[in-house]
Amino acid sequence: MIENLRKEFIQEAKAAPKLFKDLAKVEQYIAESYKTRALIELMQNADDAEASKFGIHSFNNGFIVGNNGKPFTQNDVEALCRSGSSNKHRGGETIGYRGIGFKSVVNIANVVNIISGNFKFSFERKKRYKHLII
Repeated sequence: MIENLRKEFIQEAKAAPKLFKDLAKVEQYIAESYKTRALIELMQNADDAEASKFGIHSFNNGFIVGNNGKPFTQNDVEALCRSGSSNKHRGGETIGYRGIGFKSVVNIANVVNIISGNFKFSFERKKRYKHLII
């Protein structure tokens, strides 16, 4: 599924490169605006997933954040990978609904590994533009 999403995003970028570039700038602005909120966003996501436990383990060059909330669905993974996409709704029972908070985490880390339910994938700063030579 992750590989299919990646291919779909690349096709979308190639089909509308100017729009993709504009969206990338907006996403970068949002991520920079939220950069001091990364930990708060992770805590809010855990709360939205109805977690009863949340933990942080730090080590030399990074940290691990975990919770025991509901695992990601396929729709959750796709929303996480898209800009401004969320399965949460304004006025609902969740804190987040804009689909932008997690971008603050990706913006401050070189690598973000995600393991949730049957999904295991990562966002890597160095690979971010590797496939987007249009």
